[in-house]
Amino acid sequence: MEEQTTATTLPPKMYGILTEGEFTELRQKLSEITTNLPTHLTGYIWGTYNRIKGTNVPQPCNCKSSGGLWVGAIDQLRSYVNDILANDK
Repeated sequence: MEEQTTATTLPPKMYGILTEGEFTELRQKLSEITTNLPTHLTGYIWGTYNRIKGTNVPQPCNCKSSGGLWVGAIDQLRSYVNDILANDK
């Protein structure tokens, strides 16, 4: 009797807690941010920041007084991307 073999499917490459597609999307969206955070990206940025940090902090408003929170979130996301890229070499 012939022995059957089963194909092993390797898990998709992960980028920390993000899939490859999510990581690529994050890199693309971060590249759109220069001095001002586009309003259409606030939910995505804050949601991804919370996911990476493992927190569920409510999203701050888009006013000037919350600027430090947004800068911190964007810096954290950029650092996350750069760390993964540095370790992927």
